[in-house]
Amino acid sequence: MSREHDDNTKQTQTLAMICEQYPPEAWTNVYTDGSATNVIQDGGTGIGIVIYLPSGSTEAASAATRRNYSNYKADSEALMMAISLAVDSQQNSIMAVFLTDVLSVLQALTNNTLPDLTKNLQLLTDKCRVPL
Repeated sequence: MSREHDDNTKQTQTLAMICEQYPPEAWTNVYTDGSATNVIQDGGTGIGIVIYLPSGSTEAASAATRRNYSNYKADSEALMMAISLAVDSQQNSIMAVFLTDVLSVLQALTNNTLPDLTKNLQLLTDKCRVPL
C-alpha cells in the first residue's frame, strides 16, 4: 500500500469517528489551525477557522499572523479566535467540539499556562458542553 493510500484511509476513519462521536446535527464542530511557517514569504493567512453549525450553516474566519510568530503562538491564537467566534455566534449550540492538531496548546490549557485562553474557554463552557 502507498503512503497516500494509508493517509486517505486514516483521514476517512478519523472523519467517520468524529461524525459518530459528535454528530453534526447535534454538535457544533469547530476546526482550527495555525501556522507561522513561511506565512510572511508565501503570503499565507496563518490562522484558519471553520465552524459547522447543527443548522447546516458554516462560518469561517482567517487572519494573518505577525512576524516572528511560532506555530504554537499561531495555533493558540487560532483557538482563541475560534472560541470568541463561538461565544459570539448567533446560533448557540449546547454542545461544541473543538478539533485542532496542536497537542502543546491543549497541554498548556491543562497546565493553566494560557490564562487568557482559559478565561475565554470558560465563557463558552458556561453556555455549553465543550470537549477539545
